[in-house]
Amino acid sequence: MIQSVGSTSYERMAARYEQDRGGEGRARVIADALRPWLTPGSVVADIGAGTGVIAGALIDDDLDVVGVDISMGMISRASARLPGAVVLADGEALPFRRGSMTTALFVWSLHHIGDPVSALDEARRTISRGGRVIVVSATPEHSPDEVQLLFRRLDVLTPAREPDWITRAAFAAQLEPVASTHIEIDVERSPLDLARQIEDRLYSPLWDLDAERWSMVVAPIIESLRDLEEPSHKRRATLRSPLFVFEA
Repeated sequence: MIQSVGSTSYERMAARYEQDRGGEGRARVIADALRPWLTPGSVVADIGAGTGVIAGALIDDDLDVVGVDISMGMISRASARLPGAVVLADGEALPFRRGSMTTALFVWSLHHIGDPVSALDEARRTISRGGRVIVVSATPEHSPDEVQLLFRRLDVLTPAREPDWITRAAFAAQLEPVASTHIEIDVERSPLDLARQIEDRLYSPLWDLDAERWSMVVAPIIESLRDLEEPSHKRRATLRSPLFVFEA
């Protein structure tokens, strides 16, 4: 396996990823939003598949889905849902023949790959004529929910990207835009729930953060979450994750 130096592996999160990220319920919502863009009987590469929870929700639709991830822990879990159809690989070096896939998916994963343009170029190489590359952005459109707004303050810990970075990267990879829409995902959590998740460093920008940056950036967010009115009360919010469809 060739792994990009800049790609992020969720190996350390494999054991608890689904528990902390919505599990099968959220995966079904995402799968339902993807179905209109997938042709029954097609071969789909889910790049950054993680535990295969979304791929598993898609295989009931007469789709042949292959899960790709750089984490052995994630792929081991995905193999239970996708027996014989998981691959340990980086998105910049897909082990598939040219034109062997109908669709390539990046669901909340493209930003974790060291060179997104290279990953999209690889996806273009692997899809057949008329095939599609689908990207679901990991950055939802801002919600007025006060909890989510505080959470988004963690964005300063990651490299800044242009708002249209996905479409720019696709253009550089010679992919043409076909459609753009969004996935609506309902979340329910209390400020204290999120504060605990942040303290447990469940999000990749926090994994190796030094004490100084933690004190300056993260600690005030945790304190603000705890200071919200009724911090143990669960809030409902709807996040809109942009979805982009491209063709070669």
